[in-house]
Amino acid sequence: MRKIIIVIIFTILFVILNCSNENKTNDGVIKIYNGNSGPLLWSHYDNLIYFIKSNYYFIPTGEERPYKTAICYIDQNGENLGDINMNNYYFESIVDISTNPDGKYMALSACESEDPSSQYPGYYNIYKVPIEGGLPINLINNYYYRWNLSPTWTSDGQWIYFIRANINFADCSIWKVKPDGSELTKTDINLGDDVDYIIDITFSHNGKYLLISCFKNNLFFSKIISMNSGESWVVYKPVYCEEGEFLAFSPDDKWICIGDPSALSIISTDGKDEPVSIYTYTSPYIKNDDNDIFFYRATRIFPDWSPDGHWIVFALVSSVDDEGIYKVKVPDKFLPN
Repeated sequence: MRKIIIVIIFTILFVILNCSNENKTNDGVIKIYNGNSGPLLWSHYDNLIYFIKSNYYFIPTGEERPYKTAICYIDQNGENLGDINMNNYYFESIVDISTNPDGKYMALSACESEDPSSQYPGYYNIYKVPIEGGLPINLINNYYYRWNLSPTWTSDGQWIYFIRANINFADCSIWKVKPDGSELTKTDINLGDDVDYIIDITFSHNGKYLLISCFKNNLFFSKIISMNSGESWVVYKPVYCEEGEFLAFSPDDKWICIGDPSALSIISTDGKDEPVSIYTYTSPYIKNDDNDIFFYRATRIFPDWSPDGHWIVFALVSSVDDEGIYKVKVPDKFLPN
């Protein structure tokens, strides 16, 4: 009898210890949407979470509106799912979204068709669409560059900055255009000799800084460029990462959230501190055709902060059942003053 009691006690202790140690940085993570999702943003205008969804069919009141890729929204409790109605216009692919300061318009990087028989297969342009719905407007309409990516609005709403590159990502640079499509201009922002190409740009909320996600010799890192002085500094030191990291400023611009394939972390904007992990993810392995070698499944984490700075929402893009949108409380250290 005593042996049975001892076994029970040790079993209870084992369970308690494992429960307390497993995913200890994932306490308080809440899944608010289950399913396919992509890059997202938490709007400061209407407090909705907007996200990109592929292979989407929205059926309000029985009317089916088919999209190959759509911009959807959901509230912070995972309710009131809807989409931006683009008057039955749809894109083959949407890869980036950004709202203007007053929240009335969204800029997006999108591709009309990947079909090789189409006129410009796989070419991405910058579009503007009203949040309340309406036809997208092509702001670029120039097919010399294949990639027009990562639109981000200036804090005064007067310009949209974005990345331009040719097919193999050579001649990668930062351009800007007015929201009405006029004054398309290549900026004089110097990326530096330490950059081969860039995959993402984001303005700080105060408009003083531009956060740039870069690659050099297959190493990913992030730097900030001051829009006033042109000074730049690295905020996330180079690491090997095939998919790249995705970053977002806190509402007070003091912190940056970093989403990489295995973790969600926070680092100071000045780059002086080491990243603090607030969520960890272990990508599942799969076997190859010979059934003897394992590979990681591609995983991406796209984060953004809530307008009040108390939550971080993120899309987990994977090929398993845990794909979806989650939110996690921001630790006290990183809350706005």
